[in-house]
Amino acid sequence: MRVLLAFTLAPFSGTAAVAVTSKVISVTGEFCGGSKLNRTEVGGTHKATVWYPTDDSQKYPVLSFAHGATVSDPRAYVGTIAGVAEAGYIVIALNGCPFAMHEWKAQVSSLTYMLTQEQTLKNIIDYDAPTGVFGHSMGGAATICAASDADSVKTAKIAAAVSMHPGVQTGPTRPLIPILYFAGQVDKIVPSPLVKLDFERCPHKVDRGYAVFSGYSHFGPTGPGSNNEIEWTAAMMDCYVKKQTAGCTKVFGDANGKGSLCSAGQTSHCETHRAESQRPSSSETVVV
Repeated sequence: MRVLLAFTLAPFSGTAAVAVTSKVISVTGEFCGGSKLNRTEVGGTHKATVWYPTDDSQKYPVLSFAHGATVSDPRAYVGTIAGVAEAGYIVIALNGCPFAMHEWKAQVSSLTYMLTQEQTLKNIIDYDAPTGVFGHSMGGAATICAASDADSVKTAKIAAAVSMHPGVQTGPTRPLIPILYFAGQVDKIVPSPLVKLDFERCPHKVDRGYAVFSGYSHFGPTGPGSNNEIEWTAAMMDCYVKKQTAGCTKVFGDANGKGSLCSAGQTSHCETHRAESQRPSSSETVVV
């Protein structure tokens, strides 16, 4: 078991980070075979790494992370995954599946497994809470598909999604739940205009946002260190998974648009929009 100490950077102001640890577990569900690029095995057993708070006196919602192409070990994203887990979440991340056009199915089945079969963490799983999905590159595209599939959203109780620098997947692309799209200003693998196209396909009936992080390449969310995308992923999940008003205000700002993702000074382009049924004042666009 690998132990990860809490970072000194709290997920966002006013919320203390919790210590987390990680372990590899066996998961039963759909799996993307590395040599079977366009197939998904059903009902098999595979490995996943789970990051979770060490404080077992509380219960925590479950999130599922999907990694990028060529990655087999999700510890390549240890900074991002542990950083989000430190906001008080259990995060499961698929091992293997370095190339797949249906990674999103494994992303969803991992959530289903955690909610229905996982035994070693059952005492700290909040079964009453909704879940969330996030991912990077191939996994960012997987996240869009997971958020756009009605059966997945219903079965796995998915309430929010964050797509980081999304690449390519085969599946639905019109999210049914609130979602943020993240891009990097100097990303040459998935340039921000391509991410903007994904964002523009998002139906206006859901809360949504698009942010281009200043100076970030494609690999901003990777590695052991912290990054700006952690803060806003945690806030998005706090808003819709934990249903905390502070998280919603963090992402979308207050009535005057202050204190939001788009006013944090971290992006070269940013826009957030509440669903069309929300008040017009909840929309904000900032271009630097």
